[in-house]
Amino acid sequence: MNIAVSKHSGFCFGVKRAVDMALKEAECNKESVYTLGPIIHNSFVVDELASKGVKAVASVSDVESGILVIRSHGVGRDVYKQAEEKGLRIVDATCPYVKKIHQLVSDYSEKGYTIIVIGKAAHPEVMGIIGWASSDAYVVYDPVEIQNIPFDKEQYKFCVVAQTTADVSHFEDMARLITEKAPEALVFNTVCSATAQRQSAAEELASSADMMIVIGDKESSNTKRLYELCKKHCDNTFAVQSAADVINISEGIENIGIVAGASTPDWVIKEVIERMTEEQKIAEATEAVANEQVAENVAEEATMEDFEKSMVKLRNGQYVKGVVISVTDDAVYVNLGYKADGIIPKSEFKLEEGVKLQDVVSVGEEVEVEVVQVNDGDGNVILSRKPILERAAWDEVIKVKENGDIVTVKITEAVKGGALGTYGTFKVFVPASHLAVHFVKNPETFVGKELKVKFIDVDPKAKRIVASRKIVAVEERKKKEEAFWETHKVGDIVKGKVKNVTPFGAFVDLGLFDGLIHISELSWDNVKNVTDVVNVGDEVEAKIVAIDKENNKISLNRRTLLTHPWETVAERYAVGDIVKGKVVRLTDFGAIVVLEPHIDAILHISQISRKRVEKVEDVLAVGDEVEAKIVIFEPEKRRISISKKALEPKPEKPAFNGERKPKADKPAADAGMKKKKVVKSDRQESSSAYTKEDMTINLGDFFPQEMLDEIREAEKN
Repeated sequence: MNIAVSKHSGFCFGVKRAVDMALKEAECNKESVYTLGPIIHNSFVVDELASKGVKAVASVSDVESGILVIRSHGVGRDVYKQAEEKGLRIVDATCPYVKKIHQLVSDYSEKGYTIIVIGKAAHPEVMGIIGWASSDAYVVYDPVEIQNIPFDKEQYKFCVVAQTTADVSHFEDMARLITEKAPEALVFNTVCSATAQRQSAAEELASSADMMIVIGDKESSNTKRLYELCKKHCDNTFAVQSAADVINISEGIENIGIVAGASTPDWVIKEVIERMTEEQKIAEATEAVANEQVAENVAEEATMEDFEKSMVKLRNGQYVKGVVISVTDDAVYVNLGYKADGIIPKSEFKLEEGVKLQDVVSVGEEVEVEVVQVNDGDGNVILSRKPILERAAWDEVIKVKENGDIVTVKITEAVKGGALGTYGTFKVFVPASHLAVHFVKNPETFVGKELKVKFIDVDPKAKRIVASRKIVAVEERKKKEEAFWETHKVGDIVKGKVKNVTPFGAFVDLGLFDGLIHISELSWDNVKNVTDVVNVGDEVEAKIVAIDKENNKISLNRRTLLTHPWETVAERYAVGDIVKGKVVRLTDFGAIVVLEPHIDAILHISQISRKRVEKVEDVLAVGDEVEAKIVIFEPEKRRISISKKALEPKPEKPAFNGERKPKADKPAADAGMKKKKVVKSDRQESSSAYTKEDMTINLGDFFPQEMLDEIREAEKN
C-alpha cells in the first residue's frame, strides 16, 4: 500500500499566521483573549485554543475587556469601530490576501463603483468584504443571481472581486457572464494562489489514486471544494475530520492519496496516516491468522480422534469460552474442557444491592472469560469477566458511533474546554463548542442535565469518548425546518401572534420562523403607524405570499383576507348620487377624484363645467375638494364616472318673438318650379334647439380611448 500526500496540504499561510498569533497572545498576556468567531473551520484546533484560554465569541458585544483577535477571514469596517469604542486591544490576524480585497473594495466603492463579490453570501470572509463597501454591493454565486444586479442603469460602474477560496474556473465563468452585461466592469482575480495550487495538486493526485482521503472540518468550504474535485477523478473518495473517521481499507487498494484543507493542522494529517497504516497492519495480521486457522481446521479434520482424547491448553491472558456448571453465592464455576474447572469470583460481577449471582447467571449458559491464572496454587483456574464485558461495552460504543446513534449522557462536571458526562461506565467529554449550536461560555450550566448526543471520536486504547450535542441539535433543527416548510406553502392561510412591531411592519410568530407583514399589507387603509392596526401579542391571520427558504424569510399579507372597499361599494353609491371627493391627479382628459380610500372616480373634462374647458389645470388643482353627481356606476369593472357639470343649471334660451329674419332670395333651379315653404311651430323650434345641445356630447366623447387606458392604469395602481 502506497500513501501519497498532495502538495500544499494542511495549514495555509494565512490560517497558520492567525493561529500562531492567537496562541502567542494567550501565552504572553494575562488579559482574556478572544477570537471573533472560530479562528478557523476546524473544531479540533478551536478546542485546543479554548483549552489554552483563547475563547471564540460571536460578536464584539460578547466581550467586555481584553484582547480581540480578528481571524484570517477578516471583518467589516464597523467591527473595528465597535471594538475601539469598547476599549478592546485588537490583534489583526486578517489574511494579507483578504486585506488586499478590503482595500480594493474600499477604494473603488469610494470612487462610485458598485461592488460585486463572487462567493457565498453566508461565508464570513464575504461578509467581511461587503463591510468595506461604502456604496451598493452584491454577492453572487450562481449565474441566476446575476439577474438581480441593475446593469441597465447607465450611471452604475462595476468592480468585481472574488472570495479567496473560490474555484478559479467558477470565478472565470461568473466573471465572463458579468462582463457580457457590463463590458466596462473592472474584474480583479482575488482567488488565493495557494487555494488554486492546492486544488490543482489534489486533482492531479486523485486522477492516479485508487482511493482519496480528504481531511478537514465538515464546515470548511475549502475542504468541501477539495472533496468535490477529487470525487470527479476518483469515485473512491472519502472525507474525514480526524483519525477516528478513517475507514477500513478494502482489498485491491494500492495507491492512496491524501489531501488536507487549509484549516487542517499537520498533527491531524499525521494521525490519519498512522491510523491508516495501523488498519493495514491489522488487516494483514487478520489475513495471516485466517490462513493459519484454515490450516488448523484441516489438521483438526485429519486428527479428530486424537484431538478428542486430549485436553485444551490454557495460558494466562487467553480469552476462552466455557459452560456454566454451578453457581453459588460467592462464585460461578465454568467447564473449559481443561483438567480443572474455572472459577469466576463474585467480585467480577457488578451486582446491585439485593441481587444474587443466581439472578444473573444460569447453569448451562455459555460465557466468554479471560484466563487470569491457570493455577492458583490449589489447581484452580481463576477467570475474569471484566475485560470481556469492557470489550463488549467498547464494541457497543464503537457501534453507536459508526451508526450515528443518538444516546443520552448525564453531565457530571464542568472541565476546562467543556464538560464531562457518563454513558454507562464510561466517561464522555463534550467540548464547549459542541454543547450547543453556538459556543457555550459557561459549561457549568449543563451540570446535572441529561443531553442527547452523538459520539464523534471513540478511542478504546486511550479510553476516550468525545461527544457532540450540537450535531444532534442541528439535525433536529433541520428536521423541524423540513417539517415546517412541508406545512407552509405560498398561498396558505396561517395564524400566529405578533412577536415584534417595527416602523415598517409586524413580525408574526409562526412557530419555527417568523413571518413579516409589511405595513402596506396590513390593511386596505393607508396605515401610517403599525400599532394603529396590530400590537405585540395580538393573534392575526394572514396569507403567505413569498418564501425565501435560504434566508428563512416569510412574507405575509393580511390585507388580502380583508374585504376590499370595491366589493361593498354598491351598498354606498348609485347613479344619481351627489358625492364629494378630493382631486388626486390631473390628466389630459380630466381628473381622478378619491371618494374614499381605494375608491376613485373619473371626472371627464367635458363634465367639469357647462362652459368649455380647454385645460383641466385651468379650473382644477390637485387637492381641490369637488362635489359632483354619479353618472356612470360599474362596480364590477371598478369604475365610477362623475359629473360636476350635471349639478350646474342649464343656461336659459332667449324667448321666441315670432319674427324671423328675411332670407336672401335664391335662384330657382328651374324657373318654372315653385319653392315649397316650410313653416315650423314654436314647439318644434324649441325642441330642436335643446336636442342639439344635448347631443353635443356622446359616449365616445365622454369615454375616449385615452380615458379608458388611464382608468385601467389607475386600477392597477
